[in-house]
Amino acid sequence: AVAALGTPNTELNGTVNYLDALVFVAGESPLREVAAVSARGEVLYGDLLQLEDHRPISQLVWPTYPGVTSQTELLAAQEVVRVWEQMRDAYQAAEWRNLTSFYHRDYCDSNGFDRNYVGRVWKFWFWRYRTPFVEMQARQWRFELLEGQGVVMLRVFTEWKAIAVWNEPWDGHGQDRLPRNPSQEVWFSFQRSTTPGPPWQVLSTSPALPSLSEALWNTRDLTFSNSTLEPDEPYDACTPSVHLPPVGRS
Repeated sequence: AVAALGTPNTELNGTVNYLDALVFVAGESPLREVAAVSARGEVLYGDLLQLEDHRPISQLVWPTYPGVTSQTELLAAQEVVRVWEQMRDAYQAAEWRNLTSFYHRDYCDSNGFDRNYVGRVWKFWFWRYRTPFVEMQARQWRFELLEGQGVVMLRVFTEWKAIAVWNEPWDGHGQDRLPRNPSQEVWFSFQRSTTPGPPWQVLSTSPALPSLSEALWNTRDLTFSNSTLEPDEPYDACTPSVHLPPVGRS
């Protein structure tokens, strides 16, 4: 194939799914035709073969309810979704006190840290970063503790992003995110609240979100070094008020 330089502009239409990206070359026209020469010297000429695109025309990424099997579960999940969206809004407004209020007073993450720790991590994060933004996609809902303990568990793909505003001595402003685990999936356990405030509150996260070690790891600009982020060693500063089923570390 020969890529020809040209000035005509062509409008391209297509589908970009969740977290997809398209790359365009500004200095070359898109390939539309192809010429091929066979071993016998025959010249074949025609339109470029267009591969079939099997991606959906549209894609709903939030909210979705994989694992919901009853109307009771759906109603509870929809309530949790509304609370999650309020958490997202508090994060994107960089309101660390408001964001911390969505964590249960008995909150205990997978590393053994409590609600006070959460507030301090978010306060540091918003001091260090600006323009916070959240990406999210529900992957699995669990309701085995809903009837007895009022707990709904949600496995979510999520990126809590922000832009560093000061990066000496490395210079520049870069985008960082929490969490930093390979799958970027976190289990959120929400418990129905009986106290003033959000109707559902975060009882636990696994892996921990937020994690101070991840926030500091970003801050020290180790993303492009040979340093590896290791999971926190359990500190046991708190004890979960509800025995949650094991979910593993993503």
